[in-house]
Amino acid sequence: MTSAWARAALSHLAFSGLSRAHLGGLIEELATPWTARCESALRERRGGERKRAAGAGPHHHLVFTDRVLVTLAVLRLQLPHAVLAELYGVSRPTITRAVHEIRPLLAARGFAVPDRPGLRLRTLADVFAYADAEGVELRIDGTEVQARRTLVEQWKANQEQKRAIAAERWEQEKRWREEDREENKAREAAARDRQAEEEARKAEEKARTEETYAYIYKAHLLTLKKAATVSYVSLTCHEDTWTFLARRAFGTWSPEWLTSVTQSESELPGPTTKAEFTKNPNLTPGRITKQEDGMQTVEVSGDNLVTILDALWEGAYGRNIYRNLTDFDPSRRACGPLHTRFNDWLDSLQPASASAPGHTLVLDERIDSTA
Repeated sequence: MTSAWARAALSHLAFSGLSRAHLGGLIEELATPWTARCESALRERRGGERKRAAGAGPHHHLVFTDRVLVTLAVLRLQLPHAVLAELYGVSRPTITRAVHEIRPLLAARGFAVPDRPGLRLRTLADVFAYADAEGVELRIDGTEVQARRTLVEQWKANQEQKRAIAAERWEQEKRWREEDREENKAREAAARDRQAEEEARKAEEKARTEETYAYIYKAHLLTLKKAATVSYVSLTCHEDTWTFLARRAFGTWSPEWLTSVTQSESELPGPTTKAEFTKNPNLTPGRITKQEDGMQTVEVSGDNLVTILDALWEGAYGRNIYRNLTDFDPSRRACGPLHTRFNDWLDSLQPASASAPGHTLVLDERIDSTA
């Protein structure tokens, strides 16, 4: 849409409220003060008189005639500035500046009174004075009209809205932080309670373990005390069982302890020389009698019996009873049944006959005999 088409449309009586003849006179009348005001503003901005000829420099997007027409359309019909900007192909601020320039000129010119040539009303006081003099009844139009904000007012309103939104967001985040803080405190309190319960449970379990261990160890000490009163016992068992007992109690073994009478010299298993003992059982020749099927009879003194029982108890229970009970090491798990067998045998002895010679203990599942 061209500015010529927009100018022709807005110069119509329906938009301006003036005939074309009156409109031309109004434009000619306002041109001089508008030009003077523009020159004054330029002079103030330059800080001196003009240095170039008139007309030099950038041109207005809206010429003076179009500025008057858009101002009259706004005053008469309250057309939005954006609509007029679209008609002329300019920006809305350009229309706004044009209206702000022309309205003071129209106000200074005043308003003509019908049938009273030469009389013009320039202020509201002039209107009231004329109405009183002529007996005219004034009526105020209370129609609500949306006021258009200036750019500064709009910017201030936007800033206020942003600050309000930021304050509301900060308050919301503050409430969230407080809620998170309360939830964290509740979780921490629950965690402390669980930790206290776990520590109490562990302490109770530890106390129960120590009590159980003390009870078992006390019974073990009583067993060792009774075993110490035995002079000696003839222990009949398989040579592998005796090897296991010797390893546990004395730390190693001697080759002649392992050899059955049915085996030849070249088939001797294990080491061929005696190693150092953790405790020497003092098993002199003649105290181990070889039998058939790998069985052998060993004369075990009360002192060696105490050592064997202590080693079996340490292997079966030891200092950490519950760990040893769940240990699937075959060597360790064999200590418990053997210790029970020895303990049952000691319990079967009469107190008066414990130190008497000639006791016999047979560790052989094939013979249900313990004498």
